[in-house]
Amino acid sequence: MALLLSVQPAAPGDPFQGEPVLLAEVKAQARIDADLTADDALIQGLIAGARAQAEVRTGAAIRQATYLQTMDGFPPFGRPLVLAHAGIQSVQAITYADPQAENQRVSLDPSMLDTVNRGRELLLAPLSVPAWTRSPPYAQPGVPLQGNWPQTGRSERAVEITYLAGFAPADFVSRYPSVRIWILMACAWAYAQREMFMLKLRGSGFEELPPDYMQSLLEPLTVPPRF
Repeated sequence: MALLLSVQPAAPGDPFQGEPVLLAEVKAQARIDADLTADDALIQGLIAGARAQAEVRTGAAIRQATYLQTMDGFPPFGRPLVLAHAGIQSVQAITYADPQAENQRVSLDPSMLDTVNRGRELLLAPLSVPAWTRSPPYAQPGVPLQGNWPQTGRSERAVEITYLAGFAPADFVSRYPSVRIWILMACAWAYAQREMFMLKLRGSGFEELPPDYMQSLLEPLTVPPRF
């Protein structure tokens, strides 16, 4: 399974729109006078980095973005398909290559596809119940499901699922205040600690920053060992 960040919604010229904390909030957390603006660009970068680190550690999407999840096939026997993120807002499309290598689209009609949001994960499962047992209206075109996922061709990207994940800033603050505090504290600490090594409190010499913190910064580009 592969996961690609397809689109990052942001206003033109403003790559920091949609972040879960504001510049002014981080400056207050770090005890920086509001009228001191020399480090504003640096702090904006720290906000993006702390948010990305929180996403790595939690496995949840925080800033709203459109993601593309690829798979080599559907789960067997109609078993639920688990999406890779927590914080999913909506599934936008499920497409696949059939055994004849023709591109097809799975219907998102709720009479055919069940969506179960468990908070920290989203499950998709094909339904075999009649359409009249579900609530109308249904207007999504696509291949109907009969309790099983369709057959696919052989490809590492036989199935592609596009979905929107993450939160609007106001919604995130109200639902996850403790995560917001974590991001603020991470920003303030990174602002105060600019180097990879710091002086030891006692004695001479330097010590490295906590290894788990350093590793989490590299996680988005880390390739798992292959042997």
